[in-house]
Amino acid sequence: MSFKYKVCQMQFGRITFVNGTWNGKIDYQSDDTEAAINSCPNDYEFLEEQGSDGWELVSVVSLTDIEKLYLKKKNSKPF
Repeated sequence: MSFKYKVCQMQFGRITFVNGTWNGKIDYQSDDTEAAINSCPNDYEFLEEQGSDGWELVSVVSLTDIEKLYLKKKNSKPF
């Protein structure tokens, strides 16, 4: 059995990056950093959406300024 994985970065309760890709509607390099972060989904909204799509939260690591969330899902396409 194989799995797919997502590594998510959370800042201020918002999921800001997923597998290294910005997850907000406003560019993170904009002049308004707060608006950019607030354009990202809340942690509970993101996890609810991912869970309904079959993703499972398997680990959380708290660092100084961020949390890393690790999700996995059974791969529907075997190798």
